[in-house]
Amino acid sequence: HELTYGVAASDNSFELEYMDHFLDDGTSKPGTTEVPKSDSEKRAIFAQDQMFFMNDKLVVTAGLRYDDYKATPEASSGLEEHNSDSLTSRLGAVYHWNNNFSTYVQYSEGFRAPTIHELYYDKDNTSHGYKIVSNPNLKPEESKSYEVGLRASHGVGALELSAFYNDYTNFIKETTTDEGGIDVTTNENIDEAEIYGAEFKGSLWLDEALGAPMGSYARLSLAYLDGEDKKSGETLNTIAPFTTVVGLGYDAPSEMWGSELSVTMVAAKSANDWEEPEEGSDPNVEAPSYTVVDLTAYYRPVNDLTLRAGLFNAFDEKYWQYQDLEGVTASTQGVDSRTQPGRNW
Repeated sequence: HELTYGVAASDNSFELEYMDHFLDDGTSKPGTTEVPKSDSEKRAIFAQDQMFFMNDKLVVTAGLRYDDYKATPEASSGLEEHNSDSLTSRLGAVYHWNNNFSTYVQYSEGFRAPTIHELYYDKDNTSHGYKIVSNPNLKPEESKSYEVGLRASHGVGALELSAFYNDYTNFIKETTTDEGGIDVTTNENIDEAEIYGAEFKGSLWLDEALGAPMGSYARLSLAYLDGEDKKSGETLNTIAPFTTVVGLGYDAPSEMWGSELSVTMVAAKSANDWEEPEEGSDPNVEAPSYTVVDLTAYYRPVNDLTLRAGLFNAFDEKYWQYQDLEGVTASTQGVDSRTQPGRNW
């Protein structure tokens, strides 16, 4: 048995001074508060037992965790205090068939309290066609997760393949509705939701496999996700498109320097990939597919100092991350302002 146990605690305070500055006459005045002064407290206690059987071939891990969360907005805001807690568990097992191959299965429960921003952010900007409404009555997100996978390694490389299914209760989701030509956005709970997917990660040591210079390697990762509101059957806008990352790198045997060329390819998110719009509303715009190339390098003159540099988005690709286009329709202004940076160092 290998026991792990402990406690965790954190206190956070949020305060922001809102000022409106009028550049034409050089005056200013207090602006409308969007998130009130708030405090939050998190407390947790946990224990885990990792058990070894069959000459360490079988490793079973069981754990319990209790979380308590409280968010308190300034009394003058008129918003309610939030309190939530949960007891969650985890049970997993890894079986090592030999020194190079293992399989695993895991069941775990999750708890995520809503953030101060999700609870209390409120902004009335109807003059610009939108409004954000706070929801201090949000419930915490809870989940049950199931995962299976395998890991393998050899002299020329390593790989990992996993599949998972997450069953959510009170999934926190941002929704936007049209109310008389005004886009009203708020966070709300979905009673039941599911997210599932699979991921592959692989590495190939090019020096061993192809006789390349010692320290050369290639890596590949593939990630697929899907999910929906279990009651309505509608997709969840938070689901990331299919993503592939390919890397080619070199680490000098001296461990003093190295570099990597990384290519990230993300599929488009359009049509049924987005939640269906309300009747009479425009559909979400497409989040186009994109490919971004990054080149990074590091230099370690002494053991305790590492210098890093990078050229990112090397080919100056114009692209959007899908989460920045959620709720955006063809009539939305300023779509280009939501793009990611071009070529940068």
